[in-house]
Amino acid sequence: MPVIPPGFLEGLGAAACLGTSDFVSRTNSRRIGSFAAASMALTLGTIPFLVFWPFPDFTSLDPAYLFFALVAGLLNPVALWLVFKALARGPIAMVSPIITANPALVVLVNGFMGYNPGLLEGAALAVIFAGVLIVSGLYRGLKVLIAGEVAAAVVVMAVSASLLLALRLVMIELSVDGMKVHDAFVLSRLASIVFCGAVFVVSMTQRQQLRGLVQVSWWPMIVLHATLENMGALLLFEGSVGEGKAIMPVVFSTLTIFTLFWAVTIAKEHIAPRRWFGVAVVLAGVVFLAGLPLLASS
Repeated sequence: MPVIPPGFLEGLGAAACLGTSDFVSRTNSRRIGSFAAASMALTLGTIPFLVFWPFPDFTSLDPAYLFFALVAGLLNPVALWLVFKALARGPIAMVSPIITANPALVVLVNGFMGYNPGLLEGAALAVIFAGVLIVSGLYRGLKVLIAGEVAAAVVVMAVSASLLLALRLVMIELSVDGMKVHDAFVLSRLASIVFCGAVFVVSMTQRQQLRGLVQVSWWPMIVLHATLENMGALLLFEGSVGEGKAIMPVVFSTLTIFTLFWAVTIAKEHIAPRRWFGVAVVLAGVVFLAGLPLLASS
């Protein structure tokens, strides 16, 4: 009986959660600052998992896989902070394509580690990537970059964020190879919280940003951001198990479509027709990838 490819549904779910989370984060970043917004999302969203799920048994954990989970957690807040800062300082047309390219780097790493997709699967993955680049506005980003219309610091932040996000996803894949998904996820989140807490201890500026939390009217958006961020991250861990790590990063790259959807429906932003064409290309690739098991069984 044909089944959905491993990692497909998790990648799509993670894209929906984190794509929406990125949209929500813009509001929270303007209110309490980008690092404070990322920290609150990571911290609040982790609390239910600590309360209702069993705490990992450290005596049964392999040190190597524990290391991978902790590194993934440490990379997360830094990467999110760079993403928010780059989007705030530079044109989205240039920043978005660079950041969206991070799943391609993960696929490249998986290729070096032995992943070799079949012809049809490889074609579907290539179509998805092509559509994502069109949607994210690569053509405009290159024009802006070549014309020198953006500060070098913005380019550095965007490239650094993309590399860190890719490395984080690789660390997630490695961690779930040798430990339970729940253990890897919780330990990763705890590392993120400890890192964020340390930053607030040493930085007066970051502590001042948290004063905005006294505004009760802001909390619904902060809680929504935390819920989306942690559900999306959990799906990344779930989708990285076994064969899922080959397909999940590519399907996850569709998160830009979900951010675009909210930008159109809520922020009422105008989207160029060619970007809608990119959406159609991505959806075609996703549908084709999901239907491959049906083709194989016919």
